[in-house]
Amino acid sequence: MKLVWVTDPHFDILHPNAPELFGAEASPLGEALVVTGDIAKAPSLRATLRGLEKGFKKPVYFVLGNHDFYQGSFQTVPLIAQKFRGWLNNTAFPLTKNTVLVGTGGWYDTRLGNPRRLEMGDHHLIREFQDRSIDDIIEISRQRADTEAAVTRERLSEWAREFKHVLFATHVPPFPPEKRDLVWDPWFVNVAMGRVLADVAAEYPETRFTVLCGHRHRPWTYQHSHNLLMFQGEADYYNPQVTRVFVVT
Repeated sequence: MKLVWVTDPHFDILHPNAPELFGAEASPLGEALVVTGDIAKAPSLRATLRGLEKGFKKPVYFVLGNHDFYQGSFQTVPLIAQKFRGWLNNTAFPLTKNTVLVGTGGWYDTRLGNPRRLEMGDHHLIREFQDRSIDDIIEISRQRADTEAAVTRERLSEWAREFKHVLFATHVPPFPPEKRDLVWDPWFVNVAMGRVLADVAAEYPETRFTVLCGHRHRPWTYQHSHNLLMFQGEADYYNPQVTRVFVVT
């Protein structure tokens, strides 16, 4: 089968019909669609996902990105996402007898570089961050990243035992770029998730792990080990594009 991947489409800044039109254009390319976050802001997330499903007419899977929580909260946005069958919240969707699609949005954990040198829109537009000190925001982010990583560690081992190929969708890259940036890296890398993926891949050397992520809007391919490969997708505001089409066996 063919799996269509798109990341960071930011449909909230486009015409309301854009999700449905995009889904219809992508539909001939594959049998399923996966979106690795930053789909829309919270107030329009439900309508955006419905539009994608209406246009694509086949399974649509997704994880949540940081922008999906804008004008919302960590409590309310998952209530929207859980209404859709394709939410990858550490859930598994077998694509073939050998390959399973899994994932979770993840979160930046501010463990690289100096997190106090960059102010993010997140700090003002996500309810739990509003009117909080930078130290509070750092602590909340680390707790969120660590909690998701711990759940993923437990589930990932189960999937690795059952399938030969694990396709893992997430939003925040689990590995840092080749050229490090002390200002941006704290908010654009999920160190905790990277450790989990590396550990499980080492534990199951016969299972192949492919990571799909976005957030940085820059394309990058990173081979961490013989069986762990990460694709970081490119994105362009106002011009969402299909990132890649995978032939899944």
